[in-house]
Amino acid sequence: MSDKLERVGCVVQHAKVDTLSVMNAVKSAEFVDTVLVGEDIDLMVLLCYHAKNLPRAIYFRPEPMLH
Repeated sequence: MSDKLERVGCVVQHAKVDTLSVMNAVKSAEFVDTVLVGEDIDLMVLLCYHAKNLPRAIYFRPEPMLH
């Protein structure tokens, strides 16, 4: 999925640690609308805590399930 997003001009960052993922998303949302894609509820909790008063929108989207 990240390859397709990069081909259409999206910036994609990969992070293995929940806090790092959220902090990267929060930093990104200082400049552009941002979507954090993940499968862990901890990401949403951290996002709610860290993403206050951002100038751009930030969204959490569950990672699509592959069958």
